[in-house]
Amino acid sequence: MTFSHSTGAYNVEASIIAWLNLVIVANAAPLIGAPVPLVVDYPQTPLAPPCYAATSLGGGPTAQQFEGARLDPGKNGTMRWAMLQVDCWDTRRNNPAYRARLIQLGDVLTFGYATALKAGGSLPIYDFYSSASAPVALAYRIYLDRFDESIPAPDPNPDLVRRRFVLLYRWLERI
Repeated sequence: MTFSHSTGAYNVEASIIAWLNLVIVANAAPLIGAPVPLVVDYPQTPLAPPCYAATSLGGGPTAQQFEGARLDPGKNGTMRWAMLQVDCWDTRRNNPAYRARLIQLGDVLTFGYATALKAGGSLPIYDFYSSASAPVALAYRIYLDRFDESIPAPDPNPDLVRRRFVLLYRWLERI
């Protein structure tokens, strides 16, 4: 039998990345025109600005436990949380509008987050174990908590500029 864990970190993180990619494709920044790529696991994957980069910052279980870790009939588990860093990258080289473009790239992300909150603040978990190319939505949800911008350290390459956001989310991991 093939291993699968419907509410495990693999399905949850892949679902968050898929949602983020949908947000980017659906909301192209006007000064750039076309949707820009989403680079997953930067710095292992090189950047080609303008682009977004998503990097998992890890997570873990919360201190909140349910009585006997019972969630649903026949299911045990715990509340888990994780963080995803999402960077907007652009270049100063031959680009007098880099600052405005960088602001618009961030606006795409904050608009997507606000839209998700308006729709209830949760996203479906998809089953990427069964199919990475056409995952099926499961009955479980990811809850978006916070989406904060923080000032990044300057990049060693003076041509590169970025905005840094951190998404905090949680879900019930069932076993």
